[in-house]
Amino acid sequence: MFSNDCLELFPQKISVLDFFQKNIIENFCMEISTTAGSKNSQEKFLYLQTGSTVVEKFVLDDLRLNLKKYQLNANILSSEDLKKDWIEENFLNLSLFSSLSTGDSVPSQCLNIVLNAQEVPKDIWEFLASPEVSKYVGEFLFIGQKEWKSGKKSKSKKTSTQFSWEDHYHQVQFLSPKFFEGDKILRWLLPRYGFKFSSEVVSWILDKVENSIEELMLFLGNFSQHYALYFQEENQKPFVVDPKQLQLITLQGSHGAMIEDILKKSLIHGDGRLDLFKLLDVFNHSPRNYFYQLAKFFPMQFSVQGLDSKPHRELPLSVVYFMSSHLQKAIDHKDHLSHGTALVAGKNQYERQILKTVEKFSREDLFFYLKIFMELEIQLKSTHESFERRIRELCMP
Repeated sequence: MFSNDCLELFPQKISVLDFFQKNIIENFCMEISTTAGSKNSQEKFLYLQTGSTVVEKFVLDDLRLNLKKYQLNANILSSEDLKKDWIEENFLNLSLFSSLSTGDSVPSQCLNIVLNAQEVPKDIWEFLASPEVSKYVGEFLFIGQKEWKSGKKSKSKKTSTQFSWEDHYHQVQFLSPKFFEGDKILRWLLPRYGFKFSSEVVSWILDKVENSIEELMLFLGNFSQHYALYFQEENQKPFVVDPKQLQLITLQGSHGAMIEDILKKSLIHGDGRLDLFKLLDVFNHSPRNYFYQLAKFFPMQFSVQGLDSKPHRELPLSVVYFMSSHLQKAIDHKDHLSHGTALVAGKNQYERQILKTVEKFSREDLFFYLKIFMELEIQLKSTHESFERRIRELCMP
């Protein structure tokens, strides 16, 4: 659980851009480092409702950076891993035998980060918040894309008191940027990719790419990859003197035509080297062939090479984010159909692909593949070196 000083850093509602521009994660980690081990000040667990996998990615990136900066331990796990047995083994049993330690246990004073937290069952929330457990489990940060519904009542008639979410969990809702804030979104994202675009390049992108964090992030991931590949294939060095500085990208000068070509190849809906929409059509026909195409596209140099390995990590993550979002939309549409309503009308190319996915796969199959992409996402975020091997396994009959 976190102190009031930590929780006061997080308003219950905040825009995505304000959250990152105010360096809330850094202040959060700094506060944790100064209050570590202080049991008397602990009040509530923290739940960040990010609204999307992309925003979640940037939250985790900032967490990794600042956890390292303030020398804090962290343990990343999924909602499926958070079970009573795991909690008892790692916290309650150890509290009874504090003089003993095992190499597999969670380190003391460790920040536990739970991903896909909206799927955590209610009985786990209640178990963690119970007085006999909460005083031992330490600091838990839950990150989920959706709101956990606080008004649910327990189905068990044996429950003597109704569980109160607000008494034990501080939930923060991230608000998406407005549709007219595309310029702000792009200029906020650019330093994370090491680039600085001229005003004409910014205008070119905003005119051709949907002005959302998700679409602009996917575009920049593609741009980073094509930019690196161009100089690798042409056996050239980038035309920037100091690679540690933001690289100014402009359509003017001798490299203008080359930059425009890279920009065009980076369009998600265009004819670039990795067209996510074309791959989606492959997936709808044959998931195995889809993973085969990914295996061909991600050679050894694109395998995970550490936290700071950009662009090596960005492009695989772009694919995983895109497919996770797509499968969730298909599941939501199928759920609406079961109640006699339609979530997607099929008015554009992408909505028609959603309808194809809904028609092709059962609800169980959709959850099966969603789980696969969630696992791939966690592997990449945790820098596990099994990503490429797992992709190749999925190609097998």
